[in-house]
This record gives sequence, structure tokens and C-alpha cells, in this order.
Amino acid sequence: MRFRSRRYLACSEALEGTVPPVPPVNVLRATGRVTLGTDQRAGASGAAAGCAGARSARAVAAARLTACRSMLPPARVTSEASGETRQPRSTRDCLGKKTHSCSGSRRLGQYRPAHMSTAANLADVAARVVAASTRSTARASTNPARLVAVSKTKPVEQLRECYDAGQRCFGENYVQEIVEKAPQMPPDTVWHFIGHLQSNKVKALVTGVPSLAVVETVDTVKLANKLNNAVGEFLEERARVGAGKLGVMVQVNTSGEESKFGVEPKDCLPLARHIHDECSNLAFRGLMTIGMPDYTSRPENFQTLAACRDEVCAGLGLETKDVELSMGMSGDFESAIEMGSDNVRVGSTIFGARANMYSEHLKK
Repeated sequence: MRFRSRRYLACSEALEGTVPPVPPVNVLRATGRVTLGTDQRAGASGAAAGCAGARSARAVAAARLTACRSMLPPARVTSEASGETRQPRSTRDCLGKKTHSCSGSRRLGQYRPAHMSTAANLADVAARVVAASTRSTARASTNPARLVAVSKTKPVEQLRECYDAGQRCFGENYVQEIVEKAPQMPPDTVWHFIGHLQSNKVKALVTGVPSLAVVETVDTVKLANKLNNAVGEFLEERARVGAGKLGVMVQVNTSGEESKFGVEPKDCLPLARHIHDECSNLAFRGLMTIGMPDYTSRPENFQTLAACRDEVCAGLGLETKDVELSMGMSGDFESAIEMGSDNVRVGSTIFGARANMYSEHLKK
């Protein structure tokens, strides 16, 4: 016998006027599934019997439905300790006991919390960024870390929702996507390119997004030179939108994974020196690293990037506050800030789970 959820079974009984027999307790225990308790079934049966003599079939159905609703968990519950009114997390809130699982992994009476809007997610993340910045003793700046809202594969409507909530800095991973989105956003949007950049797409990126502020993923001298030349050819257009020099960061592979782009820590200073000394159209902003595949980084990854900054500052005669660290994503941005990050890149925590890769998304 297949036993339905309490909500399904109670409603169907009330509307159809049928009350199937209660299965033996040993059957319930063996299957790991539950149905209405005996007292609840008695309530449904009594309500149905009380309406049996009603003249109108509609009145009978209405009475049965009322009996059904009386057995369902309330829409809101109030905590006796705090007096807070909220949505019930499970039937423990409503019935004082936990129910077993039905078919599937969901629990009876367990309510999914109301969907948070993108703006609400953003506000939550922004507050956590400020709190982590306050706790941090490793950051050179007294200002909160910069929050880059990573909107790859997300529709412009979600970006506008964040913009309307006060967010100005957005990050994209794909050239074609940022080129398409930039004209649809207000002109004061601050764009960071945070994906791997192929040298043959540099010109399309620079010309397609005149207000591009930072490329965080420079990992070769060749790419630095390409960006420098492209920006030089496009300086007048960038000047019209108040962009000027293009900010760049050196991407460092702090985890040593072969699948990751970025220079090895020992090669960080030479590349930073080349950008600082030879690329007049670029502004060296700092260092960047990408976390582990699960969007987290080990503390030693952050420590490695901080050590690279110390080396760069010493080699180029720069102050620590002038060389930013971009580290930390959805799974680890708070710990990254506490360990010195000035720039965190948060995507799924704000916008929700990612869609397919953008190149695949375009084919659909």
C-alpha cells in the first residue's frame, strides 16, 4: 500500500468522503512512511458524518474541507521564548513531534522558506561583507571590502534589481556576455572581467565595454601587452565615459592545480613589474586568486597570495594599501576578508544557482 502525505490524504478524504482504514503500526514502521494518526482520522470521519444529512452537497464538501484544514499545520507559528512569529520549519513546530519521511527526501509538514529576492540576497551578503571587514585585523584598508556581484549566465533583470538596491560593481566571466549586458545597464555600472581571457578576444572586450574598470585575470606578459595596446587605441572612447587607464590584476595559481590559470607564486613579481613599468595604459591594481572547485580556498591559499603581495610591494616600492588582494567567493568570502581580502567575488549566493556555461546557453 502506498501512503500519501498527510496534506494529500486529508484533503482527498475530506473532498471525496472516504476515510481508508489506518494501516497497522508495524506496516508504518516497516515502510518508514506515515499517514494520519487515529485521532486525526476520527476527526475527519466525525466531520464527514456530521454533514451527512445536509441538504446541499456543496455544504457537505465545505464542511469536509474545513475538517481537512483544521488538521494541517498553521501558516505561521509563534516562538514561546522570543515571541517571534515565523513560518514553521517542520511539523515539530505545529504538532510537538517530528514525522517520518514520506516518499522522497522531504519531510511531512516541512515548509520551504519564502523565496528571497535577489535584492534580499544582496543585502544579506553585503552585511556579511561589512561584518567580516570589521572583524578583520589583516586588511590594510579601513573601508569594507569591495563586493563584486558575479552575474555570469544571469539575466539583466537580476542585475538591474541589484543595481536598484545600490550595487554598482558587477563581474562577468565571458566576453560575449559582458559585451551584450553592458549596454543594457546604466552608464555608472562598474565592470570587472574575472574569467580567463584569450588574447584574441582582448579587442572585443575593450571596445565592447568602454567603461570596463578592471581585468582581474592577467597571467602572461603577452596578455598584458595585448590589453595595453587595445586600451591605447581606444583611449579617447574610454575618456568620454570617464574610464581612463584600465585596471588589471595578476592572477596567481596559489593552489598549484594544473587545471587553474594563473602564474606560479614565484613568477608573480616579474609579471607585476612588467605591467607596472612597461604598460603605460594599464594600472596595476593587485593580485587575484581563484578558490577550489567547490568555491572554497584553504587558508594557505590566502596566505600565499598575501605573501606574494609582500614580495611585490617590496620589489616595486609600493605600499600594501595600494596593492589589493582579490580572493574569496560564495563559499569562503568571509574567511577571505578576515585574512586580508580587499575584493570578493560572490555569485550564486546572490543570484542563485548557475545556469549552463554561457556558450551552451546561447545554443538553446
